[in-house]
Amino acid sequence: MFKKGCKRPPLSEEWNRKLSAAHHKSRVVSDETKLKISQNKERAKKISVSLSGHIISASTRKKIGNSNRGKKRTEVQIQRMSLVAKGKIPWNKGKTYTRKKNSKPFSDEYRKKMSQIGLNRKFSKEHNEKISIALTGKKKSKEHVLHMSNHICSEETRKKMREKRRLLVIPFKDTSIEIKLQDELASREYGFYKHYPIIGQPDIAFPDKKLAIFADGDFFHANPEKYSETNIIKQGHTAKYIWEKDTHVNEELRSKGWRVLRYWEHEINDNVVGVVDEIEEVLMVRS
Repeated sequence: MFKKGCKRPPLSEEWNRKLSAAHHKSRVVSDETKLKISQNKERAKKISVSLSGHIISASTRKKIGNSNRGKKRTEVQIQRMSLVAKGKIPWNKGKTYTRKKNSKPFSDEYRKKMSQIGLNRKFSKEHNEKISIALTGKKKSKEHVLHMSNHICSEETRKKMREKRRLLVIPFKDTSIEIKLQDELASREYGFYKHYPIIGQPDIAFPDKKLAIFADGDFFHANPEKYSETNIIKQGHTAKYIWEKDTHVNEELRSKGWRVLRYWEHEINDNVVGVVDEIEEVLMVRS
């Protein structure tokens, strides 16, 4: 029961459909009205035919765009629009965009706006999968490769990239020698961090003791007993490059007060208990 002056709550979609169906069922349309409807349909068809191929001016497009901006469409509307567009050839299919020689470069303000639009845009998983499939095996043009190689990032961007890279866990899966060390330390009831986010990302770390432990694979870290300086190990890098990189990581950590312990794959596999005994001694000294 509604009180006087109270607003009636909106009807559900189901109720609206029922009312509409009942209205159309009971409604008796006169011959005169039927004639008007048919005439209107014919008129609409004529207008549609006359407008086919009609080019809309840039100002009209802008007005239409501004009027639609910010409007939220229902799922039914989206489905209808999708059905209408089905089978139609997109206007830009097969066309490539080339800027005019004398055209002005985009302003910084415009670039920032476009960048912000891209950041706020969220795609569904299905859409991301479609993009991934479309780009699989696609070769980049020579112009694109050259542009990317000449692209210079700002110091702020480089700093952000370094920070993200530091927090990224690599490898994504613990190696067999890392697991052996972890299990032996856990059996002795030691708490530790895996892939701690500092330079070099130690495989096992004790931040309170400032102790960093690396479990180095004989191949990936180029064990000098097995590889020479000039041997190519991974991603085109020589053994010498990998040794220098590991040395740099050690020096950086030591300069910040960390103690660094590195163990080769064969050392852990042959005697994991002895390796953890040594780690335990260092922990007791640094306590």
